[in-house]
Amino acid sequence: MPGHGIHRHVDERREGGKAQSGGVEALPWEDMLASALGVLGWSPDTFWKATSYEYTAAMKGHLLAKGVNLEGGMTRNEFLALKAKDEQGKAG
Repeated sequence: MPGHGIHRHVDERREGGKAQSGGVEALPWEDMLASALGVLGWSPDTFWKATSYEYTAAMKGHLLAKGVNLEGGMTRNEFLALKAKDEQGKAG
């Protein structure tokens, strides 16, 4: 989920000109625009007038309203159990 670290500081030069030493990695504008228009139902004008903080807050609110748990992340054991369940489903 966007919100934690929208701007990610980098210490080394990235390939493709995304960021340079000591710079800030570029925002994923295309993904942000797609979710703002498609998920949040914003108009392009609303998206371009919003700050990244406002966009993040709106996405967080949307996900919380849908019941998504934004606290912490998946543990390794949870991931491995989910992966095993997925692989069983593909084999069966």
